[in-house]
Amino acid sequence: TAGAADHYGTGLSGLCGTGSHSAADVVYSFTPATSGNYTARATASGGWSPSLYVTTTCVLASSCVAVSLDDELNFRGTAGITYFIVVDGRSASNFGPFAFSVTAATAPPNDTCATPTPLAENVPVSGTLQGAVNDLMPGGACFYSRSSIEVVYSFTPSATGPYTFSETGSLDTVLWLSSGTCGGPSCTALIDSPETLVRTLTAGVTYYLVVESYSYPGGL
Repeated sequence: TAGAADHYGTGLSGLCGTGSHSAADVVYSFTPATSGNYTARATASGGWSPSLYVTTTCVLASSCVAVSLDDELNFRGTAGITYFIVVDGRSASNFGPFAFSVTAATAPPNDTCATPTPLAENVPVSGTLQGAVNDLMPGGACFYSRSSIEVVYSFTPSATGPYTFSETGSLDTVLWLSSGTCGGPSCTALIDSPETLVRTLTAGVTYYLVVESYSYPGGL
């Protein structure tokens, strides 16, 4: 990005939050042949740290669909649709050389609200965030400004009472719970650290637990 101007990155919205990227930036276009998850990487050299974001209109901040304050970014692509991937930086002094690539990523089975992994009481499960994308933003009582990759679990208690959800992997995560419907507007509780969420739940109601990476990217 050395020698480039700062054209983009102000006023990112939607799933990309409201932050700005004020360094020199360059733009790549990518049109996937098949629909699925993809990983864009800008491997920097020279001691600087890039940030990445993806838009569907070149380069309209309000059309941003994915962002990463790191050198790796997962996003969901639709076959035949052109996406614009911006390599930027978080400050004016953040620029330099890098190697860029876009590769197909394998999505975890519970990447979206449409396919949550069901949980049973006192039965641990393993999972991963590798290949996941960011679809959800906590809202309602859980407003949270970070935008990162996440996976979804569902749980329907058989009895009303307090329940504890814990994530014990090495990755720093955020846990949040939505009630009745899966998604940010129905979020009722959120915890960052420690990754243990305690909540009184109602029998027969389906709850959705979202496990989100605090630092993008990551695996669980």
